[in-house]
Amino acid sequence: EDEIKRSLLPGDTTKKSGHSGLGLAIVQERVQFYKGNLSIDAGSGEGVSFRVTLPRGSRIKSAY
Repeated sequence: EDEIKRSLLPGDTTKKSGHSGLGLAIVQERVQFYKGNLSIDAGSGEGVSFRVTLPRGSRIKSAY
């Protein structure tokens, strides 16, 4: 579980070099911004499953 929590921190990476480790941190930030949920399941042997759930029909003004 500590490894999963660490993977959500900016800069954490499993790559050797040339990667910033921002992917999951950005995903988590955006999911929280839209009042959603990010679920991580690493208990199935090989690999990790990620599930992003966002509320339907939310009215959030975009800055774009």
